[in-house]
Amino acid sequence: MNQDHMSQLINPYIVGNPIETPGCYYGRKALIEAILAEIAERNSAMNMICLAGPPRSGKTSLLKIIG
Repeated sequence: MNQDHMSQLINPYIVGNPIETPGCYYGRKALIEAILAEIAERNSAMNMICLAGPPRSGKTSLLKIIG
C-alpha cells in the first residue's frame, strides 16, 4: 500500500470511552456468540465467566454490548 492509501484508512477501533452501540463494536461476533451460549447453558447462579485481557482490549465494551 502506498502512503496516500494508508492515510485514507479509517481505524474502526476507538481508544477512549467504552463502546455502548453494538453497530460500533467490530470483530468480536464469534466471541459474543460464545459467551452468550455459555451463559444460556448455565443453570446456577453460582457459575461465572471470567473475562480477562490486557488493558484497553475491549473488556468493558464487550460487557456493555452483552449486558
